[in-house]
Amino acid sequence: MIQDQLIKHDGRKYHWRYAGIDNCPKGWHRRAWCPDDCWDWADVKGCSVESGKERKRLRKKFVAEFFPDMLHDLTKSEEMRMACLLRMMGANRKQIRSVEVDPEVSKARKRIAEFVAIQSLISERMASPVDATQRGASVYVVRLSSEAQSAPKVRRDNPGSDQRLGCVYVGMTGLSPKQRLKKHKSGEKASRYVRQYGKKLIPELTAGLHNLQQTEAMKIERKLAELLRRQGYTVTGGH
Repeated sequence: MIQDQLIKHDGRKYHWRYAGIDNCPKGWHRRAWCPDDCWDWADVKGCSVESGKERKRLRKKFVAEFFPDMLHDLTKSEEMRMACLLRMMGANRKQIRSVEVDPEVSKARKRIAEFVAIQSLISERMASPVDATQRGASVYVVRLSSEAQSAPKVRRDNPGSDQRLGCVYVGMTGLSPKQRLKKHKSGEKASRYVRQYGKKLIPELTAGLHNLQQTEAMKIERKLAELLRRQGYTVTGGH
């Protein structure tokens, strides 16, 4: 579970405050990037830390000392949230991979590092001078009911899946993910798996993966599907 942390640095105390997905501003997951509103650094008086240098020093301490302990209590879905939060702090894949952790959570560290890499790629693309009219694609993930796991093709494509994590569909669209899910359910250019078994979107798995160029969204769609499959999800889509 992702929880607030008290960090001591240079003789001073700071709080890393996490609002949680449910307490973030409405519609945050549809933005081009994850919201700073979901987390913050604060001093003991509750005032936000504004200094860029100080936030960087706190991030290094957080990643080196607190992140390894937090790994023990994270669920698979929270690993994705943590990756997004780490990327917002300015951490990169190399930094996460270099953190020393206990052997039993080394795979979780690797998974988080890979998702941080995807988030880093998006942030770099968003900073590039591309006409805004060329952006607008989103990557989305739909939770499917457990019945989807019994489909022959799904079983063949996911031989080592963890049934407890359930089944998901990974896709990309020029519409909003919510609109695209409605079209799937109505049968319009639909995946038969989503039409039959689709339950709801999982926005925390695609935080920041919006307002993309179409070619970039297609690459990210495949990378995300591969990453989720390696994590143990039963994955469909991700063409």
